[in-house]
Amino acid sequence: AAACGRCGRGHDEADVERCEGAYEEVLRAASNLRDPMIRIQELSKCLDPERVAEARHLMATHHLVQQTHVALALAYREVKDHRARALHLRHALSSFLSWRPPPSPQLASLHVALGTALAQAGEEGAEEEVGRGLDMQVVCGGEDSTAAKVTRKVLEGIRRGSKPP
Repeated sequence: AAACGRCGRGHDEADVERCEGAYEEVLRAASNLRDPMIRIQELSKCLDPERVAEARHLMATHHLVQQTHVALALAYREVKDHRARALHLRHALSSFLSWRPPPSPQLASLHVALGTALAQAGEEGAEEEVGRGLDMQVVCGGEDSTAAKVTRKVLEGIRRGSKPP
């Protein structure tokens, strides 16, 4: 098995090329297009069932699927579709948890982003998600970390009923 330059996993030689190619395709879809609606269309193609099945075959970590959902959430943020953003952040969290157990700073960030998107969309669960993220930030970086301080302010705002920026 050869180490993949993108996901870090060991693959057969042929699978390394396929994995790296799929990853490059996601990167192109996520970064080369200036129009967020076109970016959403291109990234959505990367999540068709056949490609997702191949990504799972190539990478037990589902890293590619998670990265695609994060990129989609960012694109939906640009067009201010907070419900779609929250949906893709939920998928990203689920995919992330399939390969990386908590706590981690990346997972904490996903929880905070999901909570923020839920608050912006006026949906339930915002306070709980931001709270989970804060708990992980404290475990990973300490009570006085910058991330924890910022997240506390976001959480206080959500509790007061104001929508995060």
